[in-house]
Amino acid sequence: REDDIVDKIERAGATAVLTDGDHVEMFARILRRCNVKKAFVVGEKRSGFKDVPEFSQKNELLDDDETFDSGNCTFVKWTTGTTGAPKGVEYSEERFVRMISCVAASGVLSPADVLLGDMAICCLPVFSMWLLALRIGCTVAISKTCHAVPLDVFGIIKDCKTVAMLEVPSRLKRILEFMKTSQDWDALLRKKVKRITMIASLPPPGLAEELKTTFQLEELRNSYGMSEAGGCMTLPPRGEISCNSVGFPIAGARMKIIDPDKNKLLGPMQSGELLFDTPCAAIGYCGPLDPTAAITDEEGWIHTGKCERDVSFVSRC
Repeated sequence: REDDIVDKIERAGATAVLTDGDHVEMFARILRRCNVKKAFVVGEKRSGFKDVPEFSQKNELLDDDETFDSGNCTFVKWTTGTTGAPKGVEYSEERFVRMISCVAASGVLSPADVLLGDMAICCLPVFSMWLLALRIGCTVAISKTCHAVPLDVFGIIKDCKTVAMLEVPSRLKRILEFMKTSQDWDALLRKKVKRITMIASLPPPGLAEELKTTFQLEELRNSYGMSEAGGCMTLPPRGEISCNSVGFPIAGARMKIIDPDKNKLLGPMQSGELLFDTPCAAIGYCGPLDPTAAITDEEGWIHTGKCERDVSFVSRC
């Protein structure tokens, strides 16, 4: 294992490492073999390592005035979501980074996870997933092909303990169909895949049950979001194995359901339009849509145009 880490450090040209008390002795040996200039350890006093204070959990609600280190980049996502019309949605770098931090606080991944990086990074949601995984500290197993069934990534996970998947339902369906054609891959994936979060669209009928009976899952969750709101807006709690709910708002986000005709706030078990209020909202549109079209209403809420009912987070707004 130490040889593998040394090889990774040398190939990456890394000049700094961060470790914890459980692995500091191993890295002390590794540093003698590498050209690493700085070494950090969390919560320990060790010669040759700079002590880093223990990380503290953020409050569920983020301060709207909190600032994030960012430059002047603008990210553009091409989408037909929400309205159905093709359009570009623009995000400032600060809001894009804030969104990743908010989703990370919801526990979508843990540091011990290995995320399947099996979709093309040129897609902005996939790019944000990879940054999210790195933000949390887990490993990303990157596919060279990004085929519908990424065999090159599957070959990596045999040595992994816990594999997490953030996937669109259609891709999960193709992977399940592939497993039926190969006993070896079927046995491996059944054993390794522990956490699945579905993104981007509703799961088709029966998919959740098939996933639960196929894998030895610790988590099966269905997220909800929209492009104008910055991406993921709700997620069920950690440990849930169900797709019957989209859960609760991520940190910093608020939601409510209104009667769109009367603009009246509705309560549980009432159907109406779902609205978001989030500091991660897109800054505007580009492309065929009118670039002056507003993302939010006068009070700062994003209208989804979707009718919802029996939503567990209504009382939190």
